[in-house]
Amino acid sequence: MRITTLIILALLLLPVFAQAQDSQESEYANNALRIKHSLWGNKVVQGVDDTKIAGINWFASDIDFLSERDDEIGVTFRSYRTKKNLSGTMYLLSIAAIIGSIATYDTYDSGSSEALFWGGFGLIVGGGMVDVSARESLSQSVWMYNSTLNTSGP
Repeated sequence: MRITTLIILALLLLPVFAQAQDSQESEYANNALRIKHSLWGNKVVQGVDDTKIAGINWFASDIDFLSERDDEIGVTFRSYRTKKNLSGTMYLLSIAAIIGSIATYDTYDSGSSEALFWGGFGLIVGGGMVDVSARESLSQSVWMYNSTLNTSGP
């Protein structure tokens, strides 16, 4: 009877001990960054609770604690921002060129319509290549930032 009472008491107190341990998670678990992919767009999240830090869209969002660093992490993140903004600009220019191509299609000068179309197509391809390089820079800066975090508990 006494052992049964102790087992029941231990089982009732188990969630209390588990909760105390969760509140003492490591710096890494609370501050690590990762890139989260979803159907509605990619984003940079932080910690085990997936707090959104920045969205990954056509143009770069700023993550202050990465961009303000003076080390290789900051340089790599600023490189991401430059490349991402360049690719976004190239995408917008490609849309403008293709719309211009459609608008001038039935005019007497079809050569300019073709030139606008192929120029827009080239901007899409070039923007895609720059965008891949930007995403690689973001991935590297996230990895380097995470490598500086303490992985042991408190």
